[in-house]
Amino acid sequence: MRFVLVRGGLVFGGLMTFAMYAMLSFASRRQPLHLQAVVPLVPALCIPAGLLWGLVTWHWNEYLFRKLGFDRDNPFK
Repeated sequence: MRFVLVRGGLVFGGLMTFAMYAMLSFASRRQPLHLQAVVPLVPALCIPAGLLWGLVTWHWNEYLFRKLGFDRDNPFK
């Protein structure tokens, strides 16, 4: 759960939010945009997307851990 919240929600979702704000501010220099309507939606979409990314990444790594035969109880397996 900690991985999903920290790495997914805060890191991935936060970086994606920052990147979207940067792209929107760059795009608004080239043509006028109504950013007041879009700005609240960015974290509302990016943070849950980051949580989903963290959840998928966690489950994928667990799947690979089991598939490759690693086992904490038996290091010689």
